Amino acid sequence: MRDRRAVAGVVGAVLLFGILVISLSIYQAQVVPAENEQLEFQHNERIHDQLTDVRNAVLRTAGSGNSQPVSVSLGLRYPTRVAAVNPPPVTGTLRTEPFASNVTIRNVEATDAETADYVSGTLTYSTSRLVYSGDYHEYRNAPRTVYENGVLYNRFDNGANLTLTGQSMLSGNRLTLVTLAGDYDESGVRSASVDPHPSSAPYHEVTVTNESDGPLVLSLPTTLSNSTWEDLLAEQLSSGRVLDVTPGDNGTVDVRLEPGTYVLQLSRVGVGSGVEDPGPHYLVRDGGDGATLNPGESHTLDVAVRDRFNNPFAGQTVNATVTRGPGSVSGPATTGSDGGASFTYTAPGAVSGSEAVGVTVWFGAPNASAAGPLERTTFDLTVTSGGGSGGGGGNSDRQVTLVSGSEGTFWNGIQFDVRNTGSGPVDVTAVRVENTTNSKVDGIWESQTGSYARGQHEVYINASTRGVLDMDGTPYYEDSGTELPIGSREPMTEQATLNGQTNATVYVGAFWRNKNQQANMRGETVYVTLYVDGSPNTYEVTIPN
Repeated sequence: MRDRRAVAGVVGAVLLFGILVISLSIYQAQVVPAENEQLEFQHNERIHDQLTDVRNAVLRTAGSGNSQPVSVSLGLRYPTRVAAVNPPPVTGTLRTEPFASNVTIRNVEATDAETADYVSGTLTYSTSRLVYSGDYHEYRNAPRTVYENGVLYNRFDNGANLTLTGQSMLSGNRLTLVTLAGDYDESGVRSASVDPHPSSAPYHEVTVTNESDGPLVLSLPTTLSNSTWEDLLAEQLSSGRVLDVTPGDNGTVDVRLEPGTYVLQLSRVGVGSGVEDPGPHYLVRDGGDGATLNPGESHTLDVAVRDRFNNPFAGQTVNATVTRGPGSVSGPATTGSDGGASFTYTAPGAVSGSEAVGVTVWFGAPNASAAGPLERTTFDLTVTSGGGSGGGGGNSDRQVTLVSGSEGTFWNGIQFDVRNTGSGPVDVTAVRVENTTNSKVDGIWESQTGSYARGQHEVYINASTRGVLDMDGTPYYEDSGTELPIGSREPMTEQATLNGQTNATVYVGAFWRNKNQQANMRGETVYVTLYVDGSPNTYEVTIPN
């Protein structure tokens, strides 16, 4: 009997051991994979959040010009298990992939006459996407997460896409394109740092419109379907801002925008290595053109150097020389963070009658004649023994006169200089835009939210004491685009003061046609009345083509 009881104990122990082995086998075969799948899914969700942070950092860098580093957990280590075996850690890869096609904007033209020499026709920019993929063991159908053209989305093996963010390129009439450059390739289990850095940023606003009567066309390289882009742009399609979205050539979609005026913002942000500096591309006059000077008088000439993305280029040496007429000019100068540089022209001490003066500013060449057309610009000035000259309309002996040759355009507004030929100060107390030869113009207004600059108010006068006529009043950052009626006398929100023997620049705009398209005022005449110390002075302002 004792022998039988001993055998029964051994059998029981063997059975218990077998049950334990079977339980551990089931745990290893079923429970561990299920738990690991859950951990992998949760890791993929964290990747979505972290790449959303990367996407937002890229966009913030484009707008601010400041680097915005973000950490991404590439892989996953499983928790230690006492009685089970884990597979190797999950590794992940995050890399840039260049597109075979470029971002293009077709049928576009800057509304500013000088900028239109460089921003017109078709604009083309290369770009890349940023792609994450995880080598998961149990999460079998994990997507690749892709950032491209401001959108973050999941792409599955069956070709389906699931967007994780909205689009950032079109809001109202503001068109923002942020291209991605650089060679970034990180893989492993550890966390990797993604450091978006400005290649061309922060972006500089350029007002553009359609070059011809047709729509602007934005072509985007993408792996998203046409219907997905329609969903992303549903609000703009509903409002009519976007006419349609159609498949383009070579893996692109074409977004057709209704004809009209847009504020274009371009930027390039780099990640990783191999991000090339876009370099200086073109030069524009930024103030001081068309002035009439007395003998011996000095006058400031401002220029701006911009890159291919229309953004300021700092640190560029710029030269100036008098290429026509008498006088001298300072130089060279170096552009600041705003891309700007200034020169001082000094008129000769005496002239006979009037002298036409040309001052050419250039960069990137040993002399002005060797510089290319994008790399030089010329200021036209007049030195006259009689001082600043008046324009048409009103009395010839009035104290505040139009400076001949100062007429020009900006963002489909107009600008001109006036001169106080007297010895004492005068105040501009009100303004009336009488009419214009452009019969399509049906209103004047602006809806920018800045202050004390051209284009930020319906009328801005840069004078000894600057003046503002803003139809929305103050505060200037709350601007809804209230119209300045043509033919209506309107009091200045802040009066402008012109000291004796000084010039002031008057900016009026923007001029609109059909209530939704900014009008091209080149070659047109506008009749503007300034009320100087309460008395009307009407000026015939003819804009050159």
